[in-house]
Amino acid sequence: MLIPLTITARSKAERRTGRTIFNTDFMTEIQTHGGVARFKYIIGAENRKGSHEEFTVAETVAVIRTEINTALAATAVTLRVHEDEDPQSDTTYTVFNAPEIVMCWTVDPSDSGTIDGLAFKSYLLINEKGSLKRYLIDHPMEDVLSYAETASTSTYTTS
Repeated sequence: MLIPLTITARSKAERRTGRTIFNTDFMTEIQTHGGVARFKYIIGAENRKGSHEEFTVAETVAVIRTEINTALAATAVTLRVHEDEDPQSDTTYTVFNAPEIVMCWTVDPSDSGTIDGLAFKSYLLINEKGSLKRYLIDHPMEDVLSYAETASTSTYTTS
């Protein structure tokens, strides 16, 4: 299941915080920490060198447990992907298996200068046969979640 959570702290302090979509299949050791949830997240689970990171989120353990027991409606989502993570490049429709989605987060416009429309683009981290690959997608983060929950796909075309 994919779940949007608000990261308040993480074990690798140099990494960003904020709203992120997680795949509950990669969560372990979910516990209460000061009224909110803390869990370990396995990134690169199929890789022998796969590592985990600890996250603290604003949501409660009960919220996460409820989502873990909810199945996705879609087995795959079709998204518009920018070639080479270039936000000014054309997009191509790409199909992703929903269970392979590791994380998704909105692009921070300050990371990329003054490119228009970055607030409506997101990064998608996919576990492709044990290897992690990041994609720049032409969708707000919430679209990925809604497509996976409703089994609908994108119909928008770029010019």
